[in-house]
Amino acid sequence: MILTVNIANSHITLGCVHEGKVLFLERIFSDSRKTDLEYSIDILNAFRLHGIDRDAVTGSIISCVVPQLLSVFTDAVKRLFSVSPLIVSAASQHLIRFRTGRPEEIGPNLIVTAVSASVLYGTPAIVIDLSTATTISVIDKERCFLGVSILPGVQTSMDALTGGAAQLSQTTIEKAATAIGRTTAQSLNGGAIYGNAGMIDGILDRMIRELGTEPAIVATGRMAGVLIPYCRHRILTDDSLSVRGLALLYEERSRK
Repeated sequence: MILTVNIANSHITLGCVHEGKVLFLERIFSDSRKTDLEYSIDILNAFRLHGIDRDAVTGSIISCVVPQLLSVFTDAVKRLFSVSPLIVSAASQHLIRFRTGRPEEIGPNLIVTAVSASVLYGTPAIVIDLSTATTISVIDKERCFLGVSILPGVQTSMDALTGGAAQLSQTTIEKAATAIGRTTAQSLNGGAIYGNAGMIDGILDRMIRELGTEPAIVATGRMAGVLIPYCRHRILTDDSLSVRGLALLYEERSRK
């Protein structure tokens, strides 16, 4: 049984995988002020909540885009499980290759979801991650990472808009019945949903033309379940894409 950790700017996703089965998936807030002890408690609480014995953990793997949290979480894992976690990077894996100018600049989170989508859904593939940023990554039929588009995240854009406009209040992004809002809240929500869905569809149209073939399209991230139903393209949603990708990368490294 392994512990998977995906550290993003807003949230940290904790997963537990045993023989290919995801036993749990939990998110906690990213906070660079917290100590390894505090994160250890968060991890323990996840195990207790799901009734899983932490003594059964034999390994761990971490994907991190917040450098100041990497050593803190590494120490937390060592404290709880007495194992040194594997760290994801472009150079540390061989499940996908890169046709980009600087592979070392590709975020570990993008590598993880690209690996997961290409193995689980086939290639070519496009992966949409709707988190703090919206990223749209492309993997070709030879399982090569071609590149990525990076956009402001759905909630990030909303926070910037309401924070900079005195008469616009914070609005929860949820299902939108219409693009024509009758209230300020409806107008903000409809704009966020239909605006981002249209933006994703537009970029997908261009990417598919550049690829020259129809890819599998998979979406993940906190906003995927809310936003993807409004897109024109056929897009699968997979909330466990990162967890399963980390497990695949751990298995690859363990075989060496």
